[in-house]
Amino acid sequence: MTIEMSQNHASNEHTPSGDTDKHQEQARFMLEGMTCASCSMRIEKGLKKLPGVLDASVNLATEQGTVTYDPTQTDVSKMVQKVDAIGYKAIPQQEAVKAEPQPTPVTTTTPASEQQTPAQVQSAHRQAELTRKRNLLILGIVLSLPVVILNMFFMNRFAAENILLLVLTTPVWAIVGWDFHRTALKTARHLSANMDTLISLGSTAAYLMSVVATFFPDVLGATTFYDTAALIITLIYLGKYLEARAKGQTNEAIQKLMAYRRVPPMLCGPARNWICQSSKYWLGMS
Repeated sequence: MTIEMSQNHASNEHTPSGDTDKHQEQARFMLEGMTCASCSMRIEKGLKKLPGVLDASVNLATEQGTVTYDPTQTDVSKMVQKVDAIGYKAIPQQEAVKAEPQPTPVTTTTPASEQQTPAQVQSAHRQAELTRKRNLLILGIVLSLPVVILNMFFMNRFAAENILLLVLTTPVWAIVGWDFHRTALKTARHLSANMDTLISLGSTAAYLMSVVATFFPDVLGATTFYDTAALIITLIYLGKYLEARAKGQTNEAIQKLMAYRRVPPMLCGPARNWICQSSKYWLGMS
C-alpha cells in the first residue's frame, strides 16, 4: 500500500518558506498485511502520532505510500518500527527524497540489469511473497486433508489416533497460521483487535482443547477438534492467497495500461506524424 504524506506549507511570518521546506523529506513504503480500510486508517493514525511526521495517507488498493516528515526529529527506520508495532510490515521503496517540488527528470535509457523502477521492485517483492504464501498453502492442504479424513471416517478406529492428529495439525497451526498469530499478538499489545485476532483465537482454542483432550481426557473429555483448527487456518489462508494473487494481477494490469500511454519516439517522425497523433488520440494524450 502506498503511504502518501503531503507537505506542510504552514510557516510563520519570521520564517521563510524556503527554510521550512529544507526540513521536510518524503519516504515511500510498500505495506503488507492490510485487508480492509480500517487497516489503512490504523497505519495512518499510528504514523501521524510519531514525532516529526507531518502528514500520512495510506492507499489500500496499491499497497504503497509516501510519508512527509522532519528528518531532524525522525527517520525511515522509526517509521518502519512503528508500522511493525501496529501489526503490519513496511518496506522502504526508495531513499528519502526532498519533499519540495523537483524538476521533471530527463528520460534516459538505462539497462534493466543496472537499475529497476519502483514498480519493478514492488512486482518482484509481490511475486516472492506470493510464492511464499503458495508454499505455505500447499503445506496446509497436504496436512489438513488427512486430518479431516481421519476425523470423518476413521474416528476412534485405532490406537494413538489422537497422537497422529496432533502431529499432523501442529505444523498447520504453528507454521501456516503464524502470520495470523503474529498479527494478533502485535495488535493485542496495543489493546486492539482485527480479523487475524479472531482467526488466531478460534484456531488456538480448538488446538489447545484437543491437546488437553489427547493427554488428559478426564479433564475436558476425549473429544478432539484437530480438524477444526486445521480447517480454520487452511481455508482462510487459501482466501488470503487468492486475494494476494488477484491484487498482483490487478496492479500489473494497471502498470501495463500506464505504459501504453507512452508513445514511442520512433513513431513520431515527420513521415509518421499521423501514427503519433492517432496514438495520442486513442490513448488520451491529446
